[in-house]
Amino acid sequence: MTEAFSRVPSALQRRMIPILLDYLYFSDRHPSGARLESLILSQLTRTEGSGSVDLPDGFRLEREYGRAVFRKAGKEAHGTAGETPLPAGRWVTAGSGIRLFWSDRESVPEPEPAPGREVLYFGEEAARPPLSVRPPRAGDRILLPNMAEPKKVSRIFIDGKIPRGMRASWPVVTAADGRVVAVPGARYGRGFTRDGRTGGPYIFIVEQAQDPSRADHAQEETT
Repeated sequence: MTEAFSRVPSALQRRMIPILLDYLYFSDRHPSGARLESLILSQLTRTEGSGSVDLPDGFRLEREYGRAVFRKAGKEAHGTAGETPLPAGRWVTAGSGIRLFWSDRESVPEPEPAPGREVLYFGEEAARPPLSVRPPRAGDRILLPNMAEPKKVSRIFIDGKIPRGMRASWPVVTAADGRVVAVPGARYGRGFTRDGRTGGPYIFIVEQAQDPSRADHAQEETT
């Protein structure tokens, strides 16, 4: 995260740039030069807005929302086109460092609060099982609380400051009728609530890594 890097003493920051380039290019013949290193340093010490630096051999430094990533130009995280079942009572690891769980509330103890954990409740009017998880698709929309019309998932990514390179594989949850009912870690559809007193008979738990470094395909955990 660029905020953490910006707190490092400036002399150490400059020493770290050649080390980063050496790691990126797997060679001591990495590109060098005061101007290039100054451009990289400028991006890594900024915490607002977004920016990028084009590097030799097709590499690129991209910075969005305080998070900087080196990547090969033209390569982004892409999710699978298909859906993965989200069975009741089992954790499923989805993309972008997100784990999902849902069940009948009577079948599981109430979870304890924890960093990166969200606990919500819903009924069949909000999301009729079986549930599935998949990457987002063009045109996806979700009906949010207190809204008359569904909102574009792509707009939710922008509003939630989800880095562009992670959006293609950020998981969305769908109900039995195919509707998108949740964008985990960002927004949840009408009928989902964090109030256990008024929530429905099902519990929905989201656990999110504090700094997901890559997006993986969704998979059901076996343990």
